[in-house]
Amino acid sequence: MKTLLLNNFPPEHRRNLWLIASGAKKEMQDFPNYYNDILNNYPDYIPCLFEQTIDKDLTRTFPEEKFFQNKQNLNKLRNILVAFSRRNSSIGYTQGFNIVAGRILEVVKDEVIKIYLLYNLSYRKKVFGFLCN
Repeated sequence: MKTLLLNNFPPEHRRNLWLIASGAKKEMQDFPNYYNDILNNYPDYIPCLFEQTIDKDLTRTFPEEKFFQNKQNLNKLRNILVAFSRRNSSIGYTQGFNIVAGRILEVVKDEVIKIYLLYNLSYRKKVFGFLCN
């Protein structure tokens, strides 16, 4: 798999490869409404401490690239980062996460799929491990 990912795996198959390798595909099947619930049904009494930082970093996410000049794409990125910080309160949000999430958004496009992918990549060290070795 390492060879496939590092040696120009065909772009039309990258999305599915990442979904399967990360475990995101299975999680999407097991918990199909999780992303929408955490984004839209988050209790008002629980503050999201990271939204101001996320908002600052959005304009710093590849500002010279056309994809990130599009307000809809930035809004998708914001939703993904907010949902991730809510789901993973022990991590929350750290600067630079917008860069990783932004690149994945370019490949995956769908923000619902992306949050599952991002979560699984961040918690499955074996996925990052074979890329770094």
